This record gives sequence, C-alpha cells and structure tokens, in this order.
Amino acid sequence: MWRRATSSSATVLLKNRVACDCWSARGESARTGRIHQDARAYASVLGPGQSLEQPIARGRHAWVQCARGNITVNELMLKEGDGAAVSDERAVTISGAGPGGGELLFIDLA
Repeated sequence: MWRRATSSSATVLLKNRVACDCWSARGESARTGRIHQDARAYASVLGPGQSLEQPIARGRHAWVQCARGNITVNELMLKEGDGAAVSDERAVTISGAGPGGGELLFIDLA
C-alpha cells in the first residue's frame, strides 16, 4: 500500500504542476518545491514478504528506486541505491525482500 510517510525527510506525492507536500513525524505539511512535469511520485515501506501491485496506464512509464534495504520489482532484485526503469508494462509488482524489507520511491512518468 502507498502511505504518507512519517519521516520529515520523505517526499510522498508529487503531481503535475502541484507543489510537493512533505509530512513530518508530527503530521505537519510543508511546501518544498514544484515540478513542472507530468509525473507523480510515491513512497512506500514494505516489510519482508509484503508486496503491492501498481498499475501503469497505457503510454506511461515508471521508475522504481530502492531507497533503503532490498526490494523486488517484477521478480528483479534491487538493493539499496538501485533503480529500475519500467516501460511497456500494464502493472508492476513490488515486494519487500531480505531480512528487513525495503523502502522505495515509485515515480509514474509520461
């Protein structure tokens, strides 16, 4: 599941021509910047064995970045710092891997 982050350093949602909101541990929102692209970004934390499926609309692409720990993207293992470009797929399945799972960013791109 996608969720609002509880860390003050996590960017949780970017939307086309809309400012980014970051949420602190106290639940406060702060404007941090703007992007002028047709893109949305999501952050998630997945424990070992937890997974989510994210649809990708026709004509769109995705970037998945493993921020911490280990994840699999359509069964491809990513470790901390790795990223994967996704094109010509209708959905992507992302799972927490390894003993601690992982934290990730999913970016939906035109």
